[in-house]
Amino acid sequence: MSRPLPRTAVAAAALAIISGGYMIIDAIHRFVVGDFFRIGGQLGPWAVLVSAVGIDPLSIGPVFLVIGVAQVAAASLLLLRHPWGDMLVLAFAVGTLWYLLFGTISSVIQIALIVASKRRHVTVAQP
Repeated sequence: MSRPLPRTAVAAAALAIISGGYMIIDAIHRFVVGDFFRIGGQLGPWAVLVSAVGIDPLSIGPVFLVIGVAQVAAASLLLLRHPWGDMLVLAFAVGTLWYLLFGTISSVIQIALIVASKRRHVTVAQP
């Protein structure tokens, strides 16, 4: 019988599903309604960052959709114990650090959880 998936890995996958799922919902909202969700009439802080590099924030709906689907898929692979699942979750966590503010916090926690999960399962060679 295989060992249970570490709780740290499950928590990282859950955060990836929440973050990716929100990006999917926000992208679909953009496609259907014509705008992203706004808080107090403002896009999230990520929009300032995207604008600073010369990209219209309203043009990245497809990017949100692709990243969101990829994050959810990576988390699913991790939960299904695919050999690359943890590395894919880690890669998308690093890749979404720009998604200020919730995405950044979620990504940092995911990175810490994946690293902790990997450290926990490293076996030390016997002398």
